[in-house]
Order: sequence, then C-alpha cells, then structure tokens
Amino acid sequence: MADNQEPATGNERTHHRRVMLIAIVTIALLLTGMIWVARLIVEQQKLERCLATGQRDCLRIETPQSEPLAAGGQSEKKHAD
Repeated sequence: MADNQEPATGNERTHHRRVMLIAIVTIALLLTGMIWVARLIVEQQKLERCLATGQRDCLRIETPQSEPLAAGGQSEKKHAD
C-alpha cells in the first residue's frame, strides 16, 4: 500500500500540538488528583486504626490563639466609653 497522505500544514501541526498539550495537562491533573485521594485514604486509615485501639489523642485539633486576659478578666485593649 502506498501512503498517499499529504504533509501536514502549519495549521494542522498547531492543532495536533494543542491537542497533545491538552492531553498531557489532563493526565497530569488526573495523576495529581489520584495522589491526593490516595493520601486522604491513608490518613483516614491511620485515624481509624488509632481510634480502634481506644486512644483518645488520635486527631490533632488546631485552636486559634486568643489574647491573654488582664488581671481584671478584661482584655488589655482599652475601650472608649
């Protein structure tokens, strides 16, 4: 069989490059998402194992830092009354 295809024009090459770039970006995003989900699953499994053993300090809870209270129980900020 003889190959009767004409050489690709500049417009076709640009289109093919664009399609390949979109495919590569899509695959990269899918891989990133899969890694993120896998890490979430591993963290959940660790938490479940810890809770199953009866431990109470399995999950670290972040608390916001508050201002220290003055001796009178009021904050150190002065209020204009």
